[in-house]
Amino acid sequence: IGMGRKIQKGQYGYLKSQRKIEIRRTVLFFGISFALFFTGLFFTGTNKNLLTIVAVLGMLPASKSAVSMIMFLRFPSGSVELYEETKIHAKSLPAIYDFVITSREKSFPLSSMVYKDRMLYGFCERKGENKKELESYLKEMLDSNHYKAVNVKIFDDFPKYIKRLDSLKSQEKGQKKEEDSNTKEGKNVLALLLSLSI
Repeated sequence: IGMGRKIQKGQYGYLKSQRKIEIRRTVLFFGISFALFFTGLFFTGTNKNLLTIVAVLGMLPASKSAVSMIMFLRFPSGSVELYEETKIHAKSLPAIYDFVITSREKSFPLSSMVYKDRMLYGFCERKGENKKELESYLKEMLDSNHYKAVNVKIFDDFPKYIKRLDSLKSQEKGQKKEEDSNTKEGKNVLALLLSLSI
């Protein structure tokens, strides 16, 4: 990942990068509001002035930014070692990394997700997450977006996840046309998942 280039959602390091952005934005928004408030207070000697109104209105985007910042603070980027190894074993398969799926009830951090032959294979680095709940939610979202044939399997055991990725690659020889079709559909499915993530 190049320095100075914005890390996009679905790339490794996105959560860490976005956390820094949200912190800076939140500090800036609150800083502007407080600066306006104290400027008005200094020049008028009272908080009953136009700048106070602007400062209060400025608290709305500042508060919204703070909520987003808190969300990103909860989910640090996963291990770079696991990312590098996953990338090697996934090879050319459509894949996304370092994202958090959000449902109505909770959020699920995922280190990576790979698509192959109408199957989504994901790895959750954090122990204790409800894999079945996440699988069920993703399947529901896929079904409602016209991907009823796509199924989901989430791993929390990294060696088993890597073994599954290796088995997928061994099935690909001599299937160029099918590979192209898999890549196109896979990118569309993974784009849908990113639209459900923070």
